[in-house]
Amino acid sequence: TVGIHIVNKGRAEHEIMLGHDVMMKDNQPHGYAANLFENVPVDVFVYPSKKKVEIETAGQLEEVELEPGADIWLRVTFPESLRGTTWDLGCFAPGHYEMGMKAQFIIE
Repeated sequence: TVGIHIVNKGRAEHEIMLGHDVMMKDNQPHGYAANLFENVPVDVFVYPSKKKVEIETAGQLEEVELEPGADIWLRVTFPESLRGTTWDLGCFAPGHYEMGMKAQFIIE
């Protein structure tokens, strides 16, 4: 089980996804064909107005959109079958992926 803390310290909205195989729409990167969280339950914690909100998914989390100043935590228990796999993490807000907002995500 791991915690993934995502904070948008910038001035633009971001759209975070984890997966494989970038899909294109109108000649622009639009997301991943394979979604890391498709069959992996994720608990999402947000703290608006200093009050906790928890969202439980049943393995269907596709993306996380964060406005400037947003701060969330994802709690994920990865199955043993994903140990040693490498995934891609990318921001698919218009133009962001092309500007280099992407990284590898390795499950150890």
